[in-house]
Formats: sequence, structure tokens, C-alpha cells
Amino acid sequence: MKSVPPPSTKQDGKQPLAYYEAGRQFGYNKGTMSDKTHHTYLPNLRGNQDVLLANIRRSSEFEAIEQKHLKNVFMGIYGLLKRVEGDDENARKVYSCADEVSEVFNISKENALRLLLTAKAPAAYGMKYMPHIKQDGDEVVMRFSHKTTLADIKAVWKAVKDVQREIGGTGGKQSINPELAFCIHRQYVLNGRKMADIFDDYSHKKLEGYEGKPPTMSENDFRKYYRNIVEGL
Repeated sequence: MKSVPPPSTKQDGKQPLAYYEAGRQFGYNKGTMSDKTHHTYLPNLRGNQDVLLANIRRSSEFEAIEQKHLKNVFMGIYGLLKRVEGDDENARKVYSCADEVSEVFNISKENALRLLLTAKAPAAYGMKYMPHIKQDGDEVVMRFSHKTTLADIKAVWKAVKDVQREIGGTGGKQSINPELAFCIHRQYVLNGRKMADIFDDYSHKKLEGYEGKPPTMSENDFRKYYRNIVEGL
């Protein structure tokens, strides 16, 4: 399924919102969230623009446009993905809706589309600033808003640690016999020796290049130590 690029931000020829709504007060979509709940969670938003956009999202004018274009469109999957994919009829309806929201409220098409993909729930007021975390190969990728704070990052750090563990650990512990692994590797890979013979050198303090701690590992632990280090290299 191909991804449709987001609509253009070009707004040439637009008039201020007052041109369309001169003297009108925005009505609220009371069926979605009560005024009390809305105003309770409103302080979670950061900056006047985000508050304005939240009020636009709750307005009856916005709801009318949404109903006009999206009455029979399931938005759940788009909301989860935070984007619209495909070029089917539903995707075109979403973009048409975003176009009209952009035109009527004099906001960018990107912001209009973002509002359409925002859940009608109090949690959405703060979730927009939370970092998004995913695994990309052997890396942990974190994306966050320009309004994301250190507290937001700390709040999701457990998720970062979980992804790190899935990849293979953080490597945060102090290395044990750090030079031993290469001494084994040199003999096993570069010189083609058997692991049993390498362990024999280690146990008799004759392993070439190794001047670390006295031998304490059994042959099984010795093999496991090396295997755990080179696995995945």
C-alpha cells in the first residue's frame, strides 16, 4: 500500500477566519467531551496555538465538515498510524475533508489533517508531546515534538529500556576480562585453533596476549563467555 504525501501547505488567496465567521462564536461539540472535562485538560496543552487548535477541533463547524466528508469512513486505523495511507476512496475523502477544514479555518492542510487524526479524548491533550519510540535494526529511534520536555522523555524511558532489551541488552555493565575475548578470538578465528586447546592455554596462564585476571572459569563458562560476546557480530 503506497503512502499518499501530505497535502501542500500553500494557502495563497486565503482570507482570515473572520472573513468566513465574522462576529461568530465557535460552538462546541458537546457530544464528544463535556466543557468541564475540556477545560480540565486544556492546561496540558502547550502554547496558545495548540489551545486554539483544540478549540477548533471541538467546534460545531469542524464537526459539520467532518460529518459531511467522513460520515461513513472508519478513521481508527488512520489515527493509530498517525497518517493516511493509500489512494483509495476513503483516503481521498479524508484529504478532501482536510482541504475544507484548512480553507474554512485558515490553517495549514497539515494541521487540518492532524486534527482529523487526533482522538476525541482528554488523553490526546497531552499525548501529542510524548516521544514515539520504535526499533530500527539494532537502534532505538525516538521522535518527539519541539515542545517535548525532559520530563516527557523520562516518562517513556522504561519503553526505551524494553526495546533495548529486545535488541540485546544495553551493555551498561562493566566489562569482565575485556581483553580476554580478543585473545580467544585471535586464536580461534585467526589461527584456527580448537577451543579446548585455547582454554587449556588460558587455564595454565599461557594464552597469548592475555595478562588479565587469573583463570577462574570452567571450560563451559569459558566457551559461554566467548559465545555471548561474539553472537550477532
